[in-house]
Amino acid sequence: FLGVAAGQHVLFPRARRSRQSVQQYLEHNVQVHDLVVYDNQIKSNVSVPDCDVLLFTSPLNVEAWRKMHPFRGDEQIIVAIGQTTGEALRQYGISPRIATDPSEEEMVACLVA
Repeated sequence: FLGVAAGQHVLFPRARRSRQSVQQYLEHNVQVHDLVVYDNQIKSNVSVPDCDVLLFTSPLNVEAWRKMHPFRGDEQIIVAIGQTTGEALRQYGISPRIATDPSEEEMVACLVA
């Protein structure tokens, strides 16, 4: 990406609660312009049953689940899409399976492994 973007102005449409990790990595090589286009918040008006298999795609997903349900440790299969989401689960004492690549395909591979 830097081969194309170095020295250029780059727009990053993002969520309000973004970690901005890419922007931080590139900030010395490109002119970073942030644009908050959505606000990812936990919805409180939903009802989700307790489940035996949990696939988390963000730390916010982990936080939202925990507000509705306790984790049941070894009784549940828990998969995280990456290290950041895995760390959010570890904060609750959970040792999740972590996808080696942040993709749906890799999450399924972790699930069936």
